[in-house]
Amino acid sequence: MEKSPEEIHADELIVDSNACVENRQTKTGRWKAAKYIIGNQGLSCLGFYGAIINLVVYFTDVLHQGNATAANNVSTWAGTASLFPVVGAFVADAYWGRYRTCVALSCVSVVGMGLMVLSAALPTLKPPPCPESSLTTGKCKKATSLQMSFFFMALYVMSFGAAAYMPCLTAMGADQFDEEVDEEKQQKSSFFNWFYLSVNVGALFSSTLLVYMEQTISWWLVFAICTGSVLASVLILISGSRMYRLKESGGNPFPRLLQVLVASARKWKVKVSSDYSTVSYHVGNRLYEVSERCSTIKGSRKVAHTNVYRFLDKAATETEGERKTREKGQMISPWQLCTVTQVEEVKFLLRLFPVWVTSILFSTVYVQMSTLFVEQGNLMNTQAGSLNIPAAAVSTFDTISVILWVPIYDRVIVRVAKHWTGHSRGLTSLQRIGAGLAISILSMIAAALIEINRLRIAEEEGVMATGEAVKSMSVFWQVPQYAIVGAAEVFTYIGQMELFYDESPDALRSLSIALMGVGSALGNYISTLLVVVVNKITSSHGNREPWIPEENLNLGHMDRFFWLLASISATNLVLFIWFSRRYQYTVHLP
Repeated sequence: MEKSPEEIHADELIVDSNACVENRQTKTGRWKAAKYIIGNQGLSCLGFYGAIINLVVYFTDVLHQGNATAANNVSTWAGTASLFPVVGAFVADAYWGRYRTCVALSCVSVVGMGLMVLSAALPTLKPPPCPESSLTTGKCKKATSLQMSFFFMALYVMSFGAAAYMPCLTAMGADQFDEEVDEEKQQKSSFFNWFYLSVNVGALFSSTLLVYMEQTISWWLVFAICTGSVLASVLILISGSRMYRLKESGGNPFPRLLQVLVASARKWKVKVSSDYSTVSYHVGNRLYEVSERCSTIKGSRKVAHTNVYRFLDKAATETEGERKTREKGQMISPWQLCTVTQVEEVKFLLRLFPVWVTSILFSTVYVQMSTLFVEQGNLMNTQAGSLNIPAAAVSTFDTISVILWVPIYDRVIVRVAKHWTGHSRGLTSLQRIGAGLAISILSMIAAALIEINRLRIAEEEGVMATGEAVKSMSVFWQVPQYAIVGAAEVFTYIGQMELFYDESPDALRSLSIALMGVGSALGNYISTLLVVVVNKITSSHGNREPWIPEENLNLGHMDRFFWLLASISATNLVLFIWFSRRYQYTVHLP
């Protein structure tokens, strides 16, 4: 029986994926390669988080800034640092490849760490110690412009190296597992879980031992330890070089994306055939794709056609004149005729955009752990027996929560959910992200309830006006809000890794994962903006204190700010569900 055009086309594409993406190898890749990447990530995160997890306290106690100023500086820095992954991802996908980019940027991070050591160690690069408690910061000598500039330079150099290589390392780790082999495809899903676990194992030491050393021994010594940890991570990454499956860079993606837009505009009068709803490609007077086994994009497989944003299909619609030109052996400019795979790259970004936008607010919730949660904890009893527990150290319970939830999710939830959903991963990536967004709302509710109780006790103890910490409420009351954020991370952040890697065309995977960083940046900026706007509105009448005062938080209402975040997050969740239900998944052709 004669085969249909669709069957003939499918037969032509049944080839070893190694021909396109060069990843089907038996002596490299898989877990034996991934373990080096996971080890690198653990040590790198130990150093990175050790340097920044208590950053708001460094601004207030060492550089003598006010509460709101310090919180905004941290939020702004975190937001800016979250943009750096785009730079690293672009270099990796377009030019250097993921491995070389990771090594180079890790070295940049080491240099930045060294500068932070100097900033904390040299007396000329920091203000003199405050003779009184941090509650009277206004009477202390603040850091000079030169001192602040040097510290910010060190901080941003360090964070550029550390943040810019993150999407490259994540994509490189996932590259070690062949998507065309069922066993390795399942292993790749587990890799994301254990990769994120390594982040939190490193953070666990940072938020306990290193935070304690920062506030009781020496800031510069901790920064030096962090420098050594990042240097060790570079050595581990290099030591696994022979084990890695390395993919070619696909070239600068921006001209390819622009070509689709230009070609679509030039053909705005061309009618797109509706006779391809279940057809991958047609060659002739419908949609154009090269007949070779691989796409025209170096190191990338072809991508199946989708029926969304069909106005872009004009770029891949081959006219009669273009067909005759090709039959004569003449080339057609990609600014006039694009392949379906090129068009699908643009469609992927457009499909992902609303889902990405509605997941941004999770980062606004997440950043509260390093800003307002810490400032809230500083006004609670931090004594545990004879030990004084730094408020930032309570974030350990976020890390512990992640460490507990990763194996629970990987070994229990996935197996149970399979029986309900029939999906190989238990939950789809979108379902997993949505679950995390819902859980994050609970963390804001918990923080609001705890703050209401803290303010009540502060009034009973008569410390409202003095701004002192309450004595009868332990800082460990904050454990639930930290632990809930940790649970939400396991669902949302790992779900995003899966979605952004799996859905992306091969040549855009580092950049796709970097979108997570951009989302984090915007989430941090939203946090900063909310603090500014809320304080302006709530202090606009008379002498009333804003919700988040600069000096005395007891006179403010952080609880109302947390309720506001919970309400915004709930509205955002509804929008996320609406967009997710309309999302069409990418299909890579073998």
